[in-house]
Amino acid sequence: MLNIKSIMILLISTLLFSNERVYTDNELFMKENLVYEKKTNTLINGLRVAHYKSGAIKFKYPYVKGKLDGLAIMYYKSGRVEYETPYTSGKVNGVKRGYYKSGKKWFEVKVENDKALFGYVYKPSGRKKDMTKKEFKKLGLL
Repeated sequence: MLNIKSIMILLISTLLFSNERVYTDNELFMKENLVYEKKTNTLINGLRVAHYKSGAIKFKYPYVKGKLDGLAIMYYKSGRVEYETPYTSGKVNGVKRGYYKSGKKWFEVKVENDKALFGYVYKPSGRKKDMTKKEFKKLGLL
């Protein structure tokens, strides 16, 4: 069984030896729905990160071969998570989640190949209800 020290060593070594490249928007361009690095004119592999003027992270988007691939995260200016969207080869696949500024869950939507299958909306009180067609449209999921 792993102890806390072993877990910390594993985590630190993963972070230190990760080959993931971090890109900013001024290093990139988009062509035919793919994202390229300006300097090398090659498809990006790594993390696209943007910041608010305050320095707080605005979003982190993972890319593989120029397409979104992995968990894309958008943040409020406060640093709390606003949206989490799982991508596979440029398409939303998995459970997309949104959060209120308070950090409480706002919605969850099960998506396959960019198509919303079903979802739930959470009131600030935490009460859960099925998402309506109007709510899907408002979130750009229909």
